[in-house]
Amino acid sequence: MEIIAYNLSKAFDGKFIFKNINFELEQGDTLFVTGKNGSGKTTLLKVISGIIRPDSGDIKIDGKSIFSVNKINELIFIGHQNALYRNLTVWENLYLWGKICAKNLKREEVLKALEVFGIQRYIDHIIFNLSQGTRKKVALSKVFITNPSILIVDEPFSNLDDQGAETFKKYIYEFVRNGGIFIFSSPTVLDISFSKQIYLESLENI
Repeated sequence: MEIIAYNLSKAFDGKFIFKNINFELEQGDTLFVTGKNGSGKTTLLKVISGIIRPDSGDIKIDGKSIFSVNKINELIFIGHQNALYRNLTVWENLYLWGKICAKNLKREEVLKALEVFGIQRYIDHIIFNLSQGTRKKVALSKVFITNPSILIVDEPFSNLDDQGAETFKKYIYEFVRNGGIFIFSSPTVLDISFSKQIYLESLENI
């Protein structure tokens, strides 16, 4: 698998968030996107994920634009908001996630995914009643259900306790070692090795 980004640019209200971003990633690569808060890290990750379109440029996976093909079973993006329905239970959220990925999940499969973080006891709890840290673990549990080839996470360790961070770090190591492509952002350097880096700076209105 190969990801190639060509001249990615994005602007809001006439102000460029980033311009002419280029990179190439192959199996086993890790891309670290960094910069100060407000520099466009989350926006860039959403563009790479195919969630929002750039104003110019393109992202191609194995030669095909991410905006022209369905990559839901190959790529997962996990952002700050975790993409969880606050008024549904953990089970309901992950079951719906499975449906999006064309999987008819059994309760035992969801329990197994939650067990990685030791949060299986929360399976019938409503998301709204959970701590931020537990919500983050529920969101990250999606990767154990889908087994993606490309994983993109905005600030992977935010709201995680030390044990949760260590658990996910081990997963990332195995994921990349087995040929996965991992893309993550943080305003500071994390204890994750990376093969490529993009530093974003806020750009002036052009």
